[in-house]
Amino acid sequence: AEETAVYVVYTDGSLKHATAGAGWHYSRTELGVPACRAEPVNRYTTILGCEQWAIAFALAELWRAVHGSEAAGGVHRGKRLVVFSDSQSALQILRRGHVARSRLAVEARIWQLLQRFAARDWQITFQYVPSHVGLAGNELADALA
Repeated sequence: AEETAVYVVYTDGSLKHATAGAGWHYSRTELGVPACRAEPVNRYTTILGCEQWAIAFALAELWRAVHGSEAAGGVHRGKRLVVFSDSQSALQILRRGHVARSRLAVEARIWQLLQRFAARDWQITFQYVPSHVGLAGNELADALA
């Protein structure tokens, strides 16, 4: 039996001195996903919002890579993705499930992307990881954010 590819991404958000950002780090890059990226976030958002945008940006980055590869003839169905976050609040919101009329654009974007991956039989798992305990992927995402 063919082994299912497992992709791992660490995400983190940051809000310091009126500067907000989101960072993420992928462990596998063969689909053309950049290993590391960071994006600014609206400085009026909350730290929770920064954490959520980090998840949304990371999912969007992988989706673009998968979609682009499929357009070029690749097949990327039935893969696995593990999203690590040090935000228990962001993960609790995701565990509550899709709220059809979420007032927050970031939550709607996350669910839109999750539905796209589900349509291609991807299994996505969200996992809490404690911050600042020396895990390389999480420390890198933190530094990027």
